[in-house]
Order: sequence, then structure tokens, then C-alpha cells
Amino acid sequence: MSFSNLVTINVAGCQIPLAVQIKILGVTLDKNLSMDNHVNSVSKSVHYHIHALRHIRLSISEDMAKTVACALDYANSILYSTTQKNL
Repeated sequence: MSFSNLVTINVAGCQIPLAVQIKILGVTLDKNLSMDNHVNSVSKSVHYHIHALRHIRLSISEDMAKTVACALDYANSILYSTTQKNL
């Protein structure tokens, strides 16, 4: 049996469509677990927040800026052993 073309599953007589990707605990997973969608999502988000941080940088301490920058790195440990493309 091949699952590559599976687009729905039958649960109690109802056809439930399968999602192309899901987001759980801030991590985007696609059907191939390739992490491509997650990396794209994180890159866009971090770019936006770093750009926004520049507008308030002079109003916050250096320690606060470092804390915010480290917070943007949340959940990137799941990328351990990812493909070179995603790095």
C-alpha cells in the first residue's frame, strides 16, 4: 500500500482531509518533515522582529536587547542535523 497520494482518511465514516502542513508549539511541520516551511517561516518572522527592534533599540538597555535577540532563537534546536540547504 502506498501513502504518497493519500489526501483524506476515513474516521467513523467521515472523510477527513489531510493538511499539507501543521504548526504545533511554534514549529511548522510538512508532510515530508523536511523543515523547509519551518525555516522559511522563522526567517520571515526573525527578519520582521529584528527590523522592528531597531526602532526601539535606543530606548532599551543592551541586556534587554540581548534578551530579545535570544528569544528570537526559540526552538531552533530542532534544526540540529538538518539539511545544508536549511542552514
